[in-house]
Amino acid sequence: MKKRIYLFLFFLALMSNLFFSKTLLKLKNGDIISGKTISIDKNKIEILNTYLGKIKLSLSSIKKGTINESILFMDKKFNKLIIENGEILTDVKDKKNKFSLNFGYTATSATVSSKDTFLKYKFERKIRETEKIQFGGYIIYKESGDKLANQETVNEFIYSRRISKKLDFLSSTTVEYNKVQQILYRGNYEFALGIHFIDGKKLNLNVNAGFGVLNEILKHDQKNISSIFGSCENLSARVGNFLNIIQKLKFIQHMEDRENFLMNFELDLKTPLTKNLSLLFGIINRYNNKPQPGVSKNEFTTITGLNLEF
Repeated sequence: MKKRIYLFLFFLALMSNLFFSKTLLKLKNGDIISGKTISIDKNKIEILNTYLGKIKLSLSSIKKGTINESILFMDKKFNKLIIENGEILTDVKDKKNKFSLNFGYTATSATVSSKDTFLKYKFERKIRETEKIQFGGYIIYKESGDKLANQETVNEFIYSRRISKKLDFLSSTTVEYNKVQQILYRGNYEFALGIHFIDGKKLNLNVNAGFGVLNEILKHDQKNISSIFGSCENLSARVGNFLNIIQKLKFIQHMEDRENFLMNFELDLKTPLTKNLSLLFGIINRYNNKPQPGVSKNEFTTITGLNLEF
């Protein structure tokens, strides 16, 4: 009788460990291992089993697994990680949907020197593991005395697809409205290929280049439609836990008029105040080699504000 009770208690403890453990792994050889996760990285996992103690397993030996507990993986905490055929399926780099909002004050040095208010926004949605769309832009109001000196609005839509580990396909549309440059509308449509020179968890460097069409409607009803060649360099870097650096350089060359080109340089520095709120400092420099009459070739803007991301 006692033997049956002991066997029943052992079976009950075994089932309890299997079904109530926060980590459950099915190995490729058919074994099932359960317990509590101690550590995990790209290559191996260490768990604590009630009867077997500490067990180290290579991820390549796991056919299917689930971790339902708060776990630190690649410098980020997750409540759930899924392992399938040796790979961690949870995307540790990007959330599926991400919205970023920047707001604050600017100071601009150009044809009109002024203190301004600005609003920058960006929405990013992941469609699949290899595809995503982005929609973003900014609005800047420039005042001189008690009068509105300039209102600048830029909207940008980007579709990207990862073709291979290092190569991306990009399709982008940019629409711009700028009174100082006497541009009522600038539509820029581009197709490009991008290469990830560096694609790490703390440092990313991407360069893309391709052809497109530029459609401009100026203040005096002049219309310009021209083919363009564009290239763009994007760099993002994280310095510890206190500073994020985002830098972008974009070059647009008119194909019919080689002396006519546009160049935009942006640099943002963000330091976190809370989980979702950061202090932002940035600069935007725009250069137009052949601007409209009376308009400066170079416009330099500094930005100070707050960044809200969720």
